[in-house]
Amino acid sequence: MAAATPAPDSASAAPDERETTAEFPVHSAAGLPVAPAAPVGARKLSVEVVHSPADSTLTDPDAPTRMDMNLAMAAHLGCFVAAWFALGIIAPIITLLLRGERPLVRHHSQQSINLNLTTYLLMALAAIAAGVAVLGGVGAAASWNWDNSLLPTGLTAGTVALVLGLLAGAALWMAYYFIATIRAGFAAMEGEYYRFRLALPFLGRHRAEARD
Repeated sequence: MAAATPAPDSASAAPDERETTAEFPVHSAAGLPVAPAAPVGARKLSVEVVHSPADSTLTDPDAPTRMDMNLAMAAHLGCFVAAWFALGIIAPIITLLLRGERPLVRHHSQQSINLNLTTYLLMALAAIAAGVAVLGGVGAAASWNWDNSLLPTGLTAGTVALVLGLLAGAALWMAYYFIATIRAGFAAMEGEYYRFRLALPFLGRHRAEARD
């Protein structure tokens, strides 16, 4: 009688699924590969995007750019250069024409124009007052009767005092002009608004955030 053949072991006959199963990439409906899901408990990586000040124009179109700051500074400090050739007011007029649609450039250009116009107006008034005082003193001295009396010292002293007072006032104003212009130039370079408190508001409007 023939010996019975033992049945093959199912565990040995079937190949190991872990060895034969191939891993294929998973694709989406559009045919693009899809990243496998992260295992449970995996640590997520968070990325924080830091924007530079120049990127602020992406959210605020009126935010000053570096070009705006440079032109706004030139509207003030350029007055010293323009004064050697003609008038200091030429510098802010040029910056206003070049980029006057930008809020920072427009504000600083108008403020510089206001300061220069105020300076020219005060200089004209001082020159007129000094001229009237000198001419009045000379006319009084010419028409005075030198045979009967001497020239009154009060009139001469008053004329001299008025002229000296006008010169002192002009010196104080020019000191304010130089200091305020330099401060405004540095404020413009930092993208800040600046207002000349003593300048007449010929152009522009008052901004609450402007410092002086």
